[in-house]
Parts: sequence; structure tokens; C-alpha cells
Amino acid sequence: MSDSESLLSSIPPHFREPPALVDSAETETSRSQAATLKECLPLLRALADPKRSPFDFNEFGIPSLEREDHIEFLLDNLEEFPAAFVGLDASRPWMVYWALCALYLMGEDVSSFRSR
Repeated sequence: MSDSESLLSSIPPHFREPPALVDSAETETSRSQAATLKECLPLLRALADPKRSPFDFNEFGIPSLEREDHIEFLLDNLEEFPAAFVGLDASRPWMVYWALCALYLMGEDVSSFRSR
């Protein structure tokens, strides 16, 4: 059994396919679920794609981290949010904590954020 087959078999089939039963009622939650499926399923199915190399994935079947894009995303989350994001104010300390922690773990200098 190849590495990609081993990884693919470790992901239960119900996580690699859309739900068997889909309710016809459309809600904010169902739209969010559909958007999440649209984003995640290609990643989970990529393991079975014969055009992809097993070296494109880590030992858990996760695609390689796009390091520079991830750093840019984290830095964006340390900027000021527009007024429309006021609902996130209570979570802001945790968002800052996790963004700084991730930057630090990737070897980025976070000392400039100490004064803030």
C-alpha cells in the first residue's frame, strides 16, 4: 500500500464525500456548510488524485503549508479591523494571541508587537 493510499484509508469515507442526505431548507447554516464543503472536499479528494505526488502532503495527508501566504494572513489579522467587525471585539485578545503564537512558531520576529 502506497503512502497516499494509507493516508486516504485513514480518512473515513463520510468525510471525503458530501452528506448523503441534504435537507431542502436553505438557511445561513446550510449555506455555510456548503461553502465549507466546497473548500475542503477538493483537499480531501486530492489524496486520491493520481496526478498528485504523495510528497505534496505531510504524514497526515495535509497539503504543504503555503508559508508566505499564511504569514501574510496572520499579519493581516493583527491589523485594525473595520467597524463592521465590532462583533469580534470580545475575541480579539485570543485572535492576537494565536496569530502571534503562529508567527513565532514559524520563526517570524514578533518583538515589534510588544509595544501594542
